[in-house]
Amino acid sequence: MMTTFFTTDSATVSWNEKAKAVHVEFNTFVHSNELREICDKAMELQQQKGAQRMISDNRKLTVISQEDQEWISTVHNQRIQDSGIKFVAIVLPEKTIGKISMKRVVASSVAFDDIKTAFESFDTVEGAEEWLNS
Repeated sequence: MMTTFFTTDSATVSWNEKAKAVHVEFNTFVHSNELREICDKAMELQQQKGAQRMISDNRKLTVISQEDQEWISTVHNQRIQDSGIKFVAIVLPEKTIGKISMKRVVASSVAFDDIKTAFESFDTVEGAEEWLNS
């Protein structure tokens, strides 16, 4: 069961009861300012729920700008580290160009020296939920 917390034309931030996780589902390409707002709302929900898990469903996401990749890899992922989130399941984009962008983000996300969060990539939401519940 999913409870919507915040929504835009580009994405929805929900509580995924099955996985006990903040669930962000992107519907299309997202511009920098909106991406930051969506990430802020995801962190707000994480704080409210005391969540230790997050799913980023990027199946419909196309390319991510170089600037946004860097922002996610540094600023946003540091917030994830500091928030107490222990597991992040990333559902990869369906399109190849999006997959390449997302794999770069994931690779740089696990490059922290003092990493406290496990990042794992999946092709399906079901695979992500299964991993989070294992």
